[in-house]
Amino acid sequence: AGSYSSGGASSCSLCPVGTYSPSVQASSSAVCQSCAAGTQQPLMGATSMDSCHSCAAGTYSDVGSERCYACRANTYSLPLSSFCTSCPSGFTSLSSSAGCSFSTPNFPSFYADSVTADNPLYASSLFNVPGADGYTLLFDSTSETEENGDFVYVFTGDSSSYVYKNSGPSWPSTFIPSNNGVKMQFTSDISVHMRGYMVTIIPNVTLTIMPSIRPSFRPSGSPSIRPTSASPTFTVEQWMCVYGSSFIDKTCSLQPST
Repeated sequence: AGSYSSGGASSCSLCPVGTYSPSVQASSSAVCQSCAAGTQQPLMGATSMDSCHSCAAGTYSDVGSERCYACRANTYSLPLSSFCTSCPSGFTSLSSSAGCSFSTPNFPSFYADSVTADNPLYASSLFNVPGADGYTLLFDSTSETEENGDFVYVFTGDSSSYVYKNSGPSWPSTFIPSNNGVKMQFTSDISVHMRGYMVTIIPNVTLTIMPSIRPSFRPSGSPSIRPTSASPTFTVEQWMCVYGSSFIDKTCSLQPST
């Protein structure tokens, strides 16, 4: 396993990085199967798909990759991604980011007085990730607004009713359930102004495996599904139909390969 020998060769050749092979006594390099996009495999001679390790959020890879690559600044990715996605207009990110950030202008410099809810400099665009069922808001530890005077609001989708409101010096991380995105808004009164806030928004994508699906292999880091002797075998393409190359909640009807 993990190797092959062809044409009367005196020794076996190892399958290259980014691939694996469970086959024994193989006579062709065709037995070396590429790891799926969104995974990495840095070793020669790998013998199973368990050697294909999932890319973390903020990184990506193509099919048959030796390693995962960092997303550039102002982009983000989910786990098991094959590409990085640009942050929405008005949002930013550092390299290798799992989400995108929004802040009051010039944070941590002071924000303006008398900011209204419709001020475009203080209201974000919608951050909506297909397949996300919620978003974690991670506020910068130095965030601060006038308590009970200047407020940060969070809305979901196109709703006009906020689901989160805060002010003052304390900004704990917060999870916002939503399947249609989140957006930020800020208002200030006519008096005290402070540093403002910065928040990094991390989409939460929950992987749902249909009960009837019992794969015979799984990428490292994926939910633990233990195969049985009766488990059908699925191709990499069928497996990635469940896990997706980018958004891992993708579902589809699978049939065991023959």
